[in-house]
Amino acid sequence: LGVGGMTFNIGSFRLGGIGLAAVTGVLLNLVLPRARAACGKIVTVNTRRRERAVRFLHCSDLHLGRRLCELDLLEDQKYILDQLLDIAASEGVDAVLVAGDVYDKGVPSLGAVALLDRFLTALCERHTPVYLISGNHDSAERLAFGGRLLESSGVHLASAFGGRLERFVLEDGHGPVCLWALPFVRPSAVRAALPEEQIGDYT
Repeated sequence: LGVGGMTFNIGSFRLGGIGLAAVTGVLLNLVLPRARAACGKIVTVNTRRRERAVRFLHCSDLHLGRRLCELDLLEDQKYILDQLLDIAASEGVDAVLVAGDVYDKGVPSLGAVALLDRFLTALCERHTPVYLISGNHDSAERLAFGGRLLESSGVHLASAFGGRLERFVLEDGHGPVCLWALPFVRPSAVRAALPEEQIGDYT
């Protein structure tokens, strides 16, 4: 599915750990072992249907606020987000993963911010946890605004990398499912967080 770059899929997972990343393989060899050893907060969320494996709705590259040849796509994006809400309800998903590029620009338009607020509020009202990371199009610091308040409502943000990965643990009938949230990260951010390492580029 592509509207303004949106992609999504749905599935059940039965793995010991699932990585949520905006860009696959970016500094994973360096970041994961060290950051995992010094992981951040651990949040445990009980799924509502324990007789089956945990079920995620995964979406990425929403690019909210994107314009195509000066055509405003907000109404199209609103339509797609409404479809995601319907799918989350009909499929009985346990959590929604938003893997980067939430906005199209680091300073999003007012309409784009309002659209994300509407989407997250609808999921919170249904008590569906959301795990969201920033992508290379996002401003990690702006996306992190209100993060502690959002977390109390079930929206868990991993936007700015500070040397520690966020680990979230969901429970189902088979045991714990660990979700490691790694946002898009630039070499300069890794150098600042891990000054003892020799970081030159993305490889």
